[in-house]
Amino acid sequence: MKRKSLSSVLLEHHKAFFRLLEYPVIKGFLAWVINLNLLAMVIAYFSQASLFLWQYQRIHFFLALYQ
Repeated sequence: MKRKSLSSVLLEHHKAFFRLLEYPVIKGFLAWVINLNLLAMVIAYFSQASLFLWQYQRIHFFLALYQ
């Protein structure tokens, strides 16, 4: 039997998160950060926090990093 890997994050939330990564300040931060595990942590935090789409903002991105 093959097991499918299913994401618990909705497609529209993925899209909102990737749009968030297009902000110049976040792009600059990610260019500076060597450890991309931080990015994975933010994605996990957003998923577990059950954020609404309107909450995918720069401030929430940086708050998730410092949680």
